[in-house]
Amino acid sequence: YLALASVCFFWGTTYFAIKIGLKDMPPILFAGFRHIIAGLLIISWFKIKGHAWPTKKQLITNSVIGFFMLLIGNGCMVYGQQYLPSVLTAILGSTSPFWIVIISLFSSKTVKPNITVVIGLIIAFAGQILLFSDGLDELKKVNGLTGILLTMTAVISWAIGTIYSKVNKQDLNPIFASSFQMLFGGITLSTLGISVGEVSQLNFTPEATYSLIYLIVGGSILGYGSYMYALNSLPAGLVSIYAYINTIIAMILGYFLLNEKLSSNIGVAAVLTLLGVYLINNGFNKVLNSKPK
Repeated sequence: YLALASVCFFWGTTYFAIKIGLKDMPPILFAGFRHIIAGLLIISWFKIKGHAWPTKKQLITNSVIGFFMLLIGNGCMVYGQQYLPSVLTAILGSTSPFWIVIISLFSSKTVKPNITVVIGLIIAFAGQILLFSDGLDELKKVNGLTGILLTMTAVISWAIGTIYSKVNKQDLNPIFASSFQMLFGGITLSTLGISVGEVSQLNFTPEATYSLIYLIVGGSILGYGSYMYALNSLPAGLVSIYAYINTIIAMILGYFLLNEKLSSNIGVAAVLTLLGVYLINNGFNKVLNSKPK
């Protein structure tokens, strides 16, 4: 539960930290450096404590998780946030439990949605329509549309990685496992960033450096490590509450510290989206609990 609380707080603040860092740092290398450094720090800690190296199978499993959750998930999220306010990114990111349920339903031949799930889908969809209608001017811009598409790709990929992680249980400390996911995601992101010429754009200003340090410690080591630990120890439905709390924290920080727009429509859209996701998640858990053991 402490791990879950850590996820709720730290990931709510990462939208703000990423926005600050992107003012001076190229997005792909910014994300890549964060995960490489965090991964190496965690691996070093566990090796000092005498933990054995993961098996080949465990390394492959964690590479797959790192691919979906960090390379595609976090990489697209950070890149897309160049073009979007952190408030909008956070609301789109809050639909992660929505996609986890949708993918789970479509990938299962036995699990069928109940009325609560259907109502939740309608409410969440209405919230997203209201959110987009409030930002039509943003959608007309090529960069704005690109940011939204990248963010939704990130959220869906994150959902796939979460499901894959739950299905492929490992006999490995979940925080130690997360370090190899970070290392894989960080190395591939950094390689990609170097290949597209981002090295020349590196600018380690004090603000960018502080943001990077915060994301390494708060976002990756405490946030991501805690997420994988909580996901390994608690029901996925319970862990998914982080999406609701993160969004509220990100909206508050974006409004007060970044002077981002927070209209009544955005507020209503956020409420509808979070309510819809809650109903979907709640209904899905009821379906799972009603299945024969």
